[in-house]
Amino acid sequence: MKKQDGPAPRILRVDLTTGTITRERKDAAWGRKYVGGMGFGTRLLWEELPPETAWDSPDNKLIFSLGALTGTTVCGSGLCCVNTIGPLTNGLASAQTLGHWGACLRRAGYDILIIQGEAPAWSYLFIGEDTVELRPADWLLGKDTWETEDALKEALGLPGRRSSVACIGPAGENGVRFAGIFNDKGHLASSNGPGTVMGHKRLKAIAIQRLDREVEVADPEELDRVRRLWFDDANANTASGKSKSSGVRYVGTLGSLNMMNMAHLLPIKNYTSTEFPTCGNFNRDKLEEDPRFKWVRTACWACPWNHCHSLEIVDGKYKGMVGDEPEYEGMSATSALIGNFDDTAGGLALGIVIDRMGVDVKECGFLLAMVYELYECGILSREELDGLEMNWGNCDAGIELVKRIAHREGVGDLLAEGVKRAAERIGRGADEHAVYTTQGFAPHIHDQRSQWSRLAGFGMSDYGSNLMNPVEGFVDKENFGIDKPAKAFDVEEIVDHYVKIACHRPIDDATGVCMFYTQADWRYVVETLNAVTGWDMTVEEAKQFGYRMVSLMRCLNLRNGMRAWDYGVSKRWMSLPAEGEWKQPAVVTPQVQKQMFDGIAAGLGWDVETACPTAETLRRLGLEDVAPVMAGLDLTTAPEAVRKA
Repeated sequence: MKKQDGPAPRILRVDLTTGTITRERKDAAWGRKYVGGMGFGTRLLWEELPPETAWDSPDNKLIFSLGALTGTTVCGSGLCCVNTIGPLTNGLASAQTLGHWGACLRRAGYDILIIQGEAPAWSYLFIGEDTVELRPADWLLGKDTWETEDALKEALGLPGRRSSVACIGPAGENGVRFAGIFNDKGHLASSNGPGTVMGHKRLKAIAIQRLDREVEVADPEELDRVRRLWFDDANANTASGKSKSSGVRYVGTLGSLNMMNMAHLLPIKNYTSTEFPTCGNFNRDKLEEDPRFKWVRTACWACPWNHCHSLEIVDGKYKGMVGDEPEYEGMSATSALIGNFDDTAGGLALGIVIDRMGVDVKECGFLLAMVYELYECGILSREELDGLEMNWGNCDAGIELVKRIAHREGVGDLLAEGVKRAAERIGRGADEHAVYTTQGFAPHIHDQRSQWSRLAGFGMSDYGSNLMNPVEGFVDKENFGIDKPAKAFDVEEIVDHYVKIACHRPIDDATGVCMFYTQADWRYVVETLNAVTGWDMTVEEAKQFGYRMVSLMRCLNLRNGMRAWDYGVSKRWMSLPAEGEWKQPAVVTPQVQKQMFDGIAAGLGWDVETACPTAETLRRLGLEDVAPVMAGLDLTTAPEAVRKA
């Protein structure tokens, strides 16, 4: 093998309809072109799905794809991407999860796992040292995500770190549109409902025996050198590592709640307020001092940072509840967002139930917030909510409602459709109170209005999450030509910086490394990729890959039926808060949104009217085979089939 060729990706393909399990390989050139993770997954969906594939079609595929560095000694290299056509948008879902599951799949000998077809009966997949087989899973039905993992590990005789389990909870079993796939209890791939697809295919879980096999690397000595440089840079210079009171390396993202509140980035009472006077009580330092809560560190693969913990409530009305420590977003969802200003234990308990029922906290958080507000303003009555009193901050009512959503019981059946569809079906002006992208998914749990670039990050996103972190704080002159942050409300600067760094997130997801580490100098990232794979990639080639994926994601969604007018954000997203201080000069208007979207599309080499990459752009990015397909589509009218059914 020549040095520049690199590894040939190994595929395990499981056909649930026939029970057939096969092993395949892609060639090394394909592997380098699409790098790994979301690159592999998106390209395979393009190659293997018919146009306008419905999320619930047997033709839809669920693809688990590892990053180029997953399972190595690189810090935080446990990432796996889950790729499919998602039920919230009927477009691409590419969701990322950490923990140990991805590393176990790599050490089992695979880079990509493709699940296709639909099982005739509920099954789980076991990947062991000498076997890969589908097994009956009826006995696992109804179990939550933690119970499922514990039951499987006990049945397999592979407790603790001897195995890793990815599974769905009741929400995935019952077709809740925003169900996630949970692994190692505290980690999940959730954006745009991949767990819903897994449930529709009647696959309850995937269990992998952890094997003591080292991941083969091209240059072990060089890897040891550059990974240390990368780690040192991440420790010293990234936003994740600087502050001992709020940096992820010390206290996890939950330590940043106070900081986010002061910056008006905390979403309070469903975007109606900016005042959260008791925020400090929900910050990590205060929660850790509370004797009612017990924290145990549960690090991801190869991660030395003090980020992830399990949580047990050891006293009070929720005594005995066990779950995962919430991230900043999870705590934000169950405190500020739903108007819970006092009940820290209730907020933690609600977060535990959300995870164990198996739903995406982003979608669930904004859904709950909408319901609380609709109850307050009289659009939803107690009778319509099956007797629940959804007063702001009532965590017990929230817990009960999440359980009903997960089982599609009563009003939970309507709410299981997600924020956008639920608001449309409730009617009576409910849509005025809903926070979502017009593609169909709720955003990350921030107040997106205080950083205008978040409008583009979500409103233009093609994969069910944020296409790019806010550009207002991004500075990297060496690799991206940006020597100072963009002004928060300067549309021209935001567009310019966004175009320059739109390539960043795809390479983050393709490396197989936690995004908190990939904030480091990209030169170390690329040198590490080369040490592992044997490539001679440059930073410019990595950037080219990122732009290739941004355009391919858009083409995949356009081919699947989405159109330029499907992208954007809801009315509430562009409204002013009803109470509290608001330092921003204004909120975005439809005119600002159009200016931003058109400017970014033009900068990426897309046709502004159709939001489609031009043939010239596709050829320049090495997507020559995609160009004629896009040229044959009518992108000025909607497909005849009803999308997002």
